[in-house]
Amino acid sequence: MVTAYGYLRVSGRGQLAGTGPDRQREEISNYARKQNIKILDWFQDAYTGTDDCRDGLTALLAEMFRGPTKTMIVECMDRIARDNGVQTTILAKLESKKCRLISAVTGDDVTARMRHDPISRAMVQMQGVFAELEKNLIVQKLKKGREAIRKKNGRCEGRKPFGFFQHERRCWRLIRFCIERRYSISETAEVLNRYDFKTRTGINWDYDNLKQIYRRTEKQKLLLT
Repeated sequence: MVTAYGYLRVSGRGQLAGTGPDRQREEISNYARKQNIKILDWFQDAYTGTDDCRDGLTALLAEMFRGPTKTMIVECMDRIARDNGVQTTILAKLESKKCRLISAVTGDDVTARMRHDPISRAMVQMQGVFAELEKNLIVQKLKKGREAIRKKNGRCEGRKPFGFFQHERRCWRLIRFCIERRYSISETAEVLNRYDFKTRTGINWDYDNLKQIYRRTEKQKLLLT
């Protein structure tokens, strides 16, 4: 029986709990079953498709380059890369080691097509171009969405600033009081500790964990009421 490895990729860790990995695994498994291929192991990344420096992909290539199994299966080509240059680089590595890359959706042996048929090589490269274009359009759409939310709410994403949560408000009002009266960072930390206020992580205040709040208020001039 022919053996192969399965490779899964989503763009970020937040997508690991979604349907993407399961969908990809099912597509690859169905293809392998129909072709009588045994999947020896699965490799997975939660990382951008515009970079080939991924832990899962690196481990997979190392396993293929040194072992007897020389085939990897992906759901489709945008799972291997969403950047045409990155895709070409990965395919060149596979070709140099006589390894195979199969797309489960199309059933194509991508490396063989690129090796023997100039037109197929161009088509594979075009798939990479359109995957890159799709990625850029998604990034542009998300950027516009974030900008709209930021204009409406002042923030869009990332860690919430200290004072955002209700239980932090009393401490934040005391910090604001100290800032408005031009207390130094160390003096403010001393006041906060004197009244037994803690940081978000439950430790005492000091210069290092308070200076970011000072910088934020100085930069934005936004104080919670």
